Amino acid sequence: MIHAQTKKYEWDAFEYEHQEKSTDWYWALGIIVVVGCILCIISHNYLFAVLLAFGGGMMGYYGNEKPRPVHVELSDIGIKLDRDMYIYETIGNFWMYTDHKNHQRITFITGRKVMPQTTVTLPDSIPATDIRTYLLTFLEEKELKPNVLDLLAESVGL
Repeated sequence: MIHAQTKKYEWDAFEYEHQEKSTDWYWALGIIVVVGCILCIISHNYLFAVLLAFGGGMMGYYGNEKPRPVHVELSDIGIKLDRDMYIYETIGNFWMYTDHKNHQRITFITGRKVMPQTTVTLPDSIPATDIRTYLLTFLEEKELKPNVLDLLAESVGL
């Protein structure tokens, strides 16, 4: 209730940028998984072979899934992403940057134990300088390097 009364900015963004996979991508994934499993079996590492097959199957299954929209709200209390509310006291700092596809993005450190770094794409309708000025009243701006897992996932098309 209090959050809705102090809301300053809101927009919808996608969880990630979807990349359409070609048939070649699936063939490459299948070949890598099969060769990896054969090598694991030859070296008597059966558990890793099962995990590799399971992981490859999951990548193939979820590889073409469309991202879901996320509703983002900035208020005087914190940042809300769908149902998750991050109060400014629990957020370490933030960093705004332009990615390689010329999208304005904001990254902030949350208090979560798993995946503490969260990145959100900014809308074209709201100037990034306005959001930056607003966030500077609550948070410290500090350069954050992109998450290695995010870079890896983006490079293989996930």
